[in-house]
Parts: sequence; C-alpha cells; structure tokens
Amino acid sequence: MTLPQPAHVFLEVHMECNLRCVQCDIHALYNPADELSEAERRGVIRQVADWHRDIRVVLGGGEAFARKPMLYAVGEEARTCGVYTTVSTNGTLLRDQDFERLPGSGIRCVVFSVDSDEPDVHDRIRGIPGTFDRATRAIRALVAARDRAREDFTVLTSSILGAHNLRRIEPLVGFLEGLGVDTTLYQPIQPAFARTVAARWWEGDTLFPSDTREVESGIDALVRLRAAGRRIFQTPEQFEDARRYLLDPSRAVPGQCASMEKHLMVDMRGNVRLCFNMERIGLRPVSNVREHALQDLWHDETVEDVRQRMRGCSEGCGSMICHAR
Repeated sequence: MTLPQPAHVFLEVHMECNLRCVQCDIHALYNPADELSEAERRGVIRQVADWHRDIRVVLGGGEAFARKPMLYAVGEEARTCGVYTTVSTNGTLLRDQDFERLPGSGIRCVVFSVDSDEPDVHDRIRGIPGTFDRATRAIRALVAARDRAREDFTVLTSSILGAHNLRRIEPLVGFLEGLGVDTTLYQPIQPAFARTVAARWWEGDTLFPSDTREVESGIDALVRLRAAGRRIFQTPEQFEDARRYLLDPSRAVPGQCASMEKHLMVDMRGNVRLCFNMERIGLRPVSNVREHALQDLWHDETVEDVRQRMRGCSEGCGSMICHAR
C-alpha cells in the first residue's frame, strides 16, 4: 500500500507542566538527559520542509510555554522553512510579549485547553485555582493580537468531553465562540498519559460520564450546532465515533483509528511512533530520528507491517481528533 505523506508530525518540546490536571499526569514525567537538542528539533522541521509542505507539525509534550526558548527556536525554524506549526497550551504562562510575538513567530496556530464555561469546574479539573481567568484572558489577548497582525494565524480552543460538560454543550460552545476563536475542538475524555492504564479505568474516573442520556444529548447537541454553522471543527462521523466510545469504552470500533496512516510522533528522545499509544497493543517505536529520516521510515516495508497490525486496534484513543479517521 502506497500512502501519501502524513498529515501531521507531532514533535515533543519538553515534559514540564505547571498545572495538575485530574485527567493528565504529564507533570509526573521529566525531560530525559538524552533528549533531542535544539539543533536536532530544528532538523526535524527541515526534514518536514524537504518532504512535503502540506505536512503540519504539532508541538507537544508538557505545557509548551514552560520552555519558551525552545518553543520559539523551533517556531523560527518553521517560519524559515515554510512549515505550518501548531502548539497547544493551557494559557496560564503567556505574557504580553508572547501575544505580540506569536502571530509572526512561525507558530501559526495556538490551541487553548478550556474544559468548561464555568470557572470553578475548569479550575477543579486543572488542579490550580485561577486557571480559568488566566486562560480566558490569554485567549482574548491573543485573539486581539491576531486581529492586529493580520497574519495567517489562528486561535482555537480544545475541550475535554465528559461528565463535567456534556449537559452544557450549547452554553460552552457559545462561551468559546464569544472569546473570538476561529473554531473549537472537542476530545472525549481519555486515561491519564503517564500512568499504566488500568483495566476498565473509566469506572473510577470522575470525569467519565456514567449517564448515557448525557452522552446522547451532548453529542446530539454538537452535531446539531455544527450543522447550524457554529464554529465546531469535527465532522459528524467523528462525533459518532466519540459517542460510541463514551457509551461503551470497552467496545471501541476496530478500524476507528487512522493514526498509523496519517501521523508520525517524535518523542523527547527522538523515538518515532505511528500512534501515541502503540505500547498499549504490544508495539514499540518504529525507529529514531537520530538513525533514520522520517520520509524513509514512512515508506519502509517493516513500518508497513506495523501499520497492518495497528489497523484492527480497538483502543478508545481512536476517538481522539489526532487519531480519528
């Protein structure tokens, strides 16, 4: 099977985080001593530029703005090479100089995590009081900077779908649109990233919805609002995948995930994966950017063998935007 170039290359910048979110424990991880250098990360950007200009790079890991020099260095390389680059943030570490710098930095899309239109709910999930106010102030400030700069630069939000907001989809969408963002994303709640995933983890998770009526009404609302032209990114088909997963995470649809055919993930040490969670199904990274070029790996026969094993995966992470078909 001959695949076109990937849609995205995910590149970890670091593993530091200033929050203690209940659904994520990346803050428990660390920056390894043998992590990729700035020069090596810039090299990944150049590989993408030489391969195909339609590939987008997503900078991830911990809270990106906790290590601004590295973030902006990679953004500078992306600007020089003409590579479209996106970064996600909790919004609490951005300052005035960041708002003015970002639209021309080479980072062309910033995605803010906002879990609720209710400040106390967002702060409870994020683990630190005051994060809602800091994040929403940052969004408004960056939206204003976007409008002043008139660059090819977008501001998005991403919200975790769960028991905390499925009953409030319409007010949530209205609130996020009111911030002036270009569009909004919605990710069904997933298990924590750093820990080993327990069997039936959702049964003890406070954010996973237990009321099927909430799931049905919440997903119905998202589909309806999108059809009405509201600023919602996902397709109806992707929302149906999210519905099936939230109704029964133990029986995800095999073939729901398309990550192995759309993405490459480069971690802190340069290890390359076709999915963030390959180890869950007994697979290892396919190689390392210090040993093989990304384009060579993408078309390698041994990597295609790994893809074939992944195509029947029924893990629930296939319902995430970054993995969705």
